[in-house]
Amino acid sequence: MKKIVLISFFLFFVFLGISYADFPITHTWQDAEAFKAAQGGVADICQGKLVQIVAGVLAADFTVVHYLESDRIVSYIGTHSRALYNRCLAEAGQDLDLQCQCHGMATHLIQDFSSHYTSVPDNIRKTGLFNLVVHAPTELGEQGVLVDFLNDRSGFQKLQKYSSTSMAEVESLQVRAMNLFRCGDETCPADFNFARDGYKNKYINHWVKFTNLQNFKEDAAIVAPSILERKWSETIWNPQKYNLPRQYEFWLGGLFLFFAIFILAPAIIWGRNKWVIVPFTLSILGMIISVSLIISIEMGTTWVWFLSLQNIAKQFIDLDKTETLIQFDVEQSKAYFEQPYLREMFDDASGLSFTKEDVTHIGTLVEAEEKFFKRALPIAITILGVLLFISMWRMTIPPKNKGNGIRGIFKMLKNKD
Repeated sequence: MKKIVLISFFLFFVFLGISYADFPITHTWQDAEAFKAAQGGVADICQGKLVQIVAGVLAADFTVVHYLESDRIVSYIGTHSRALYNRCLAEAGQDLDLQCQCHGMATHLIQDFSSHYTSVPDNIRKTGLFNLVVHAPTELGEQGVLVDFLNDRSGFQKLQKYSSTSMAEVESLQVRAMNLFRCGDETCPADFNFARDGYKNKYINHWVKFTNLQNFKEDAAIVAPSILERKWSETIWNPQKYNLPRQYEFWLGGLFLFFAIFILAPAIIWGRNKWVIVPFTLSILGMIISVSLIISIEMGTTWVWFLSLQNIAKQFIDLDKTETLIQFDVEQSKAYFEQPYLREMFDDASGLSFTKEDVTHIGTLVEAEEKFFKRALPIAITILGVLLFISMWRMTIPPKNKGNGIRGIFKMLKNKD
């Protein structure tokens, strides 16, 4: 029993370390490079307003604070849709600042479409883990590749031509863009009263109006400071949000009994040779994980398990195509800046499932999870069942019990006849 408790605590605390970047870089850098290279179109209309464009590309992710909230994730899906982009432009009217902000929102959709429909689902299928586990490590890994390029431009053949935006400029653009939401100007006065007047300006009001999200101000008040204070990941992927509710204890208890009664018990009763090792080990591991998760739920620390899985997922994330993906996003954003039109394929860039006009759309990220588990779970259960059957068939029990495993049972039944 002591060993089981020790192993449980080991599994509980293992893989706690997971590193994140301090602030979002990819969207800002890609927009800056694309905007500077573009000719005509938005590049002319928004000349001198790159900060407003960056404000738009970042604001589209303000609602990501609700990504782990099933009842409010619809707000995130909305700010990643072509429908709200169209409303953004319509509500902007003749205000050039707001128009340019909408164009930044458009490029956010273009860039997220690549991630949510290509690299993240590919890694979900590769690792066999859930979107919540794979999503952050994939995008942060891709951002890490970009940071490596900005710090040392050698060895990145496809990105060599993009050299006009430095890390220092990315940080400056983000600070000025967030100040637009905080105080309505690129530089907030030192004596500005945020408690009284913060997040009350035309940029925030515009987003509240065209999204119809009354809590958008509160979202901005959470996200904007996290970027300025370089605490993006700590804020957005807040580990406390991963805690499982107590209702899962019932299912975990059932899982524990399943392993104990249907796998471990037969292995102990009939097991006496090498065939027992697989079902015995799997059952013990399943029981330990079940008990550990129940303890975690009681302690309110199941987020440790999610971070552990994310840390494991990082080791298997495929970043080989990242340079190509970054180049593609810059060129697609540049094309939009030159000819500002979003195609129908960008109706949704979230990759999540949603219902529109009584029609349910299955997101690519959800589909990637379902496809894997529809194949993997039956195969895993079949393999486990076959191993269990073989183990019970092959395992030798003491002579006094008259037989060997299942064959011994058949023999006893036959003798009775």
